Amino acid sequence: MTQQMTLSQGLQTRLEQNLTPQQIQTMSILQKPSLELEQMLAAKMEMNPVLEINGHREEVTIGDPLEEAGARSEHNEELVAKAIENDENNWEAAVLNSESHAAEPMDYDSGDSWDAEREERYRHFVNSQTRSTSFQEALMEQLRDTVDQEKQPVLFRTCLEVLGNLDDNGWLDATDEEIAKGAEVDLKTVARAIRVVHSFTPAGLAARDLRECLLLQLERNRERGSIAWDIVDKHLEELARNHIPQIAKEVDAEISEVEEARERIRELDPRPGRSLVDDEAPHIIPDFKIVKNRDGHWDVVPNEYAFPQVGINEHYLALQKDENTSVKDRAYLRGMIEEANTLIQQLEYRKSTVEKVAVCILAHQLDFFERGQEYLKPMKMSDIADELDVHETTVSRAVANKYLDTPYGILEFKYFFSKGYSNNEGEDISNRVVQQKIREYIDRENKGKPLSDQKIADMLQRDGLTVARRTVTKYREAAGILAASQRKLHS
Repeated sequence: MTQQMTLSQGLQTRLEQNLTPQQIQTMSILQKPSLELEQMLAAKMEMNPVLEINGHREEVTIGDPLEEAGARSEHNEELVAKAIENDENNWEAAVLNSESHAAEPMDYDSGDSWDAEREERYRHFVNSQTRSTSFQEALMEQLRDTVDQEKQPVLFRTCLEVLGNLDDNGWLDATDEEIAKGAEVDLKTVARAIRVVHSFTPAGLAARDLRECLLLQLERNRERGSIAWDIVDKHLEELARNHIPQIAKEVDAEISEVEEARERIRELDPRPGRSLVDDEAPHIIPDFKIVKNRDGHWDVVPNEYAFPQVGINEHYLALQKDENTSVKDRAYLRGMIEEANTLIQQLEYRKSTVEKVAVCILAHQLDFFERGQEYLKPMKMSDIADELDVHETTVSRAVANKYLDTPYGILEFKYFFSKGYSNNEGEDISNRVVQQKIREYIDRENKGKPLSDQKIADMLQRDGLTVARRTVTKYREAAGILAASQRKLHS
């Protein structure tokens, strides 16, 4: 039997949704927190002369504003194109949950010739995407104050190689041999360079493990030979397991002295590099406030500082309509006005969408606002999306880095979204309520006989909440609470 195979060619239609630059920018603006939005608007105003915020522009134009604007029209068009591209890139970065920050390479003039490979090694230190400028500047400033680059160029570049191999915690992530190869020096010079960095502030930098990091800090405080020193030097693992009586016997000290030394060790910083990072939480501007009005009803009130009023300068509108204005200038202004109108619509969409989500949160969590945290209910973003007839990702963008000013303090929108449980009465309980109960149990426990995770699960069961022991463990660890064996205090 012979089988014949025929090839056929046909046309297929496929529906694809391609987002326009304006749509991409709309989504990007929706997702921006207030401070980023403020920065974006400042940049937009620099590029678009017709924009004004709250009826005022920050800059004053002297002379005919169109003389310069006409001369810059092509340049502005290029800037607008770059802005759209920027917004597109920012949106793409948000989707991928990653951002790239480029920096200019630092010029290290040590009198030596720098080949491409060596320059790249140092570039990764200066341009590290995970470090702030404060980290780089603090280390470089201390290096320049400690080592004379002109008089000691070899030591300087070796120290630089050491700094380039510090991770975000300030630990040294390279062997002596790797540093020697990178700086093209001998091991003796590497050891000297590491000692230089050990002298930097904060103490503990350039350590290769936790033990060395803590010992460097104790040594800086002249605590070599103390009980804390002996514990860190030889008994860190036993300390982590809370074997206080055993440690007391091995270091020939009283249990109370070991307990005191443990508290001293807890004061040390296992990640000294973090203190050099400018990671102070930015000033939070709540987007809306939840308040009870005179009638006893709850309202959602917008914060005017979170939603700047952007408009179009009346003078430029008049110039665009004026027949005495040149055709070229009118065309330029028309483009700027259209762009401004699009931005205003996008900002209004951002405000209305976030407000709708806030209103839904108030409606779903009314018991929380009336009676407190233990009445917080489980709520998913898909619930709000269905109610507003929008995609779940729209709700996700609307709540990203947004805050509500509530009677219980400023809370992130995402605080109100959580999974949950049902109690014995069939009422829905947020997992945040369960987490809070676990904290309360542990706060009230006998520190000599701390509660095990299973015991906590049993207590939750008695309170009408069925929670597995492994779930208790997960919540406890997420809250940064030690296990029972590590919480025990020895008398």
